[in-house]
Amino acid sequence: MPRWIWVVLVIISCGAFAPAAKADTVTFSLTANTCTGGCSPSPFGNVVITTTGEPANTVKVTETLTGATQFVSTGAGYALAFSVTGNPTLTIASLTTGFSVGNALSGHSESKDGAGLFEYWIACSGCGSGASAPIETGPVSFTASASGLTPQSFEVLNNKSYYLASDVLATYTGNVEATGFTTITPEPGSLTLFGSGLIGLSLIFRRRLFPKT
Repeated sequence: MPRWIWVVLVIISCGAFAPAAKADTVTFSLTANTCTGGCSPSPFGNVVITTTGEPANTVKVTETLTGATQFVSTGAGYALAFSVTGNPTLTIASLTTGFSVGNALSGHSESKDGAGLFEYWIACSGCGSGASAPIETGPVSFTASASGLTPQSFEVLNNKSYYLASDVLATYTGNVEATGFTTITPEPGSLTLFGSGLIGLSLIFRRRLFPKT
């Protein structure tokens, strides 16, 4: 069998058995709300969780408000409440000034009004009582680390069918929540193998078309 046919077969087999790529970035949009009186306008913000630029088992979490005007500390919730697959103990670092870690330990959960139960939370320690000064508008960001942690680890629905929640001022004060997400995945390894195979094929045909004299 000609050598080039073997090369093609290897490329096809490698592509067929290459592992599926993990999500590199997951973005949650805060579109729902359980505010008394109804917060508006939606969307209230987004939370981006990514591995880009981070070491293994570490993600960067960034929450940016859009329709909400500020973070608040009303007792209804936290700047960011979330859950993680497997409920591990997290190592949280590089947290934005004005915010503090409420819980990073396994085996804990807390219910906040209509937003339901969450395992981890970031508090707005720099916020005034209610919606009064001092005011924190964010963005708030931090890194989270645990064995096997990826952006997909945050795709956990709680008992109220919310992924995340945040206590904000958006006309009224209260919790706004994420009910869905989008993902951006890195290039799968099979494309790299395919490109390498094409290079190999070109070298074979080059030798045939232009043999050494």
